[in-house]
Amino acid sequence: MGHGFSWICPNCGYAFSAQLGFGFRYPWVCHQLIQKARAGAYGAEWQDLVETYPGTFLDGEFVLLRCENCGSFDNEALLTAYIPKDAELQAKPIPEKQWIVAPEKEGYELYGVYEHRCKDCGGKMRAFSMQDVLKNKVDKICPRCKTALKLNEFYCWD
Repeated sequence: MGHGFSWICPNCGYAFSAQLGFGFRYPWVCHQLIQKARAGAYGAEWQDLVETYPGTFLDGEFVLLRCENCGSFDNEALLTAYIPKDAELQAKPIPEKQWIVAPEKEGYELYGVYEHRCKDCGGKMRAFSMQDVLKNKVDKICPRCKTALKLNEFYCWD
């Protein structure tokens, strides 16, 4: 389950929406991330990782991303990579319908955190979880005019 948010700037009208968390399609989303990584969508390192270790798990939880340089927002899957500790599982792709929610408790070890890049300026994006947003740990400032964004909509999704 996740939460959806939309914010609007009362000054310039900039608006942004994000869906955070994960829903019933989570195993399918994670499987699709592996396919995209295999095709090179997330760079050479993640491509090599999923080729070397077909059992790699990429976290498909949707997070809010904010550029540390220009302040732009984005909403993407986290993409943190985990490798099975068991050598036999490292060689087998994860079944498409398998749920993995707590990888470190389910026999996986952290490989690395994916470094998202801003589509506007190329800067490093900082990831914020649904809990971070709910606890107001995100500066919701308009990237255009630097005015505080107002919450426009809040909803739950599956």
